[in-house]
Amino acid sequence: MEVPTRPRTAELRLIAVGDIMLGSDFPNESYLPPQDAPDLLLRAADSLLALGDVTFGNLEGAFRNGGAPRKQCKDESRCYLFRMPTRYARALKNARFTHLSMANNHSADFGLEAQRVTMRLLDSLDIAYAGLLAAPTAIRIVNGLTVGLCAFAPNFGAVPLNDYATARSIVRTLASQCDIVIASCHMGAEGSSATRVTRKQELFYGENRGNPYEIARMLIDAGADAVIGHGPHVPRALDIYKGRIIAYSLGNFCTHGKINIAGINGYAPLLEVELNADGTFLQGKIHSFVQLKNVGLQKDSGKRAAKFMRDATRGDIPETLLRISPDGQLSAE
Repeated sequence: MEVPTRPRTAELRLIAVGDIMLGSDFPNESYLPPQDAPDLLLRAADSLLALGDVTFGNLEGAFRNGGAPRKQCKDESRCYLFRMPTRYARALKNARFTHLSMANNHSADFGLEAQRVTMRLLDSLDIAYAGLLAAPTAIRIVNGLTVGLCAFAPNFGAVPLNDYATARSIVRTLASQCDIVIASCHMGAEGSSATRVTRKQELFYGENRGNPYEIARMLIDAGADAVIGHGPHVPRALDIYKGRIIAYSLGNFCTHGKINIAGINGYAPLLEVELNADGTFLQGKIHSFVQLKNVGLQKDSGKRAAKFMRDATRGDIPETLLRISPDGQLSAE
């Protein structure tokens, strides 16, 4: 396993990944991982995940044993609805996740009760979460620093993405209470054709997925120190704004079952970022993984995620002060 060798200079090391969905027993158990072992899906990244003072991901779905979908579909085999068994939650703790976003389009697939079950499970595991109307923010003391987390999505039960006044208020309040504020956003269109940061409003099946470029800057202007995007299911560009890191999308990280992991959808970047005590970016690295069907994460010696995100950053944000080396090292001018 590739691990950082440079000396640590940060007050806070943030490890951030994209979507996590460990397998669904809906519509049947054939969509669960081999050996009923979600830990095995994550094993290749364990040593890096354990390095974070804050280790963050987007929980793409909820935990619940049984229960009907919030919205019925005619053909369950064709529906993208995710219900992770409650016994799988422990895998996130075992992988050393400390913070999760629940703001996305799948956290309420099985209703608000699934969200409540998930919150109770995460509480029992001492994993912080944010992004629901019932739990918009989380604050933890990490390395002697007060760290705040907020998250936004244009979906039922989530703190609304496109309500800028509310988002600003949440971030400003956190910034007044915390040394470092991390904001997560479910934003941007989806799929292999949605890799670009267009700087425009993005729609997906008629849903307003926001203007990621504008939203990230709005949140930093309000006091956020890192903005982590997810939703497109593919990686996108990175950026620096006012000395703060932006990841427009970290794509899929560990998504077993129905979520497409072919081609670029299977690129699974792990973003390591070192932050100063005031939240400013110091240095970082994109660690490249790839997902393999029924296997999970594998280290990618070809560093495809890092190379793709480097090219995307050069193409979409050519004016950025962030520099990305061919092997994924991050620095700012």
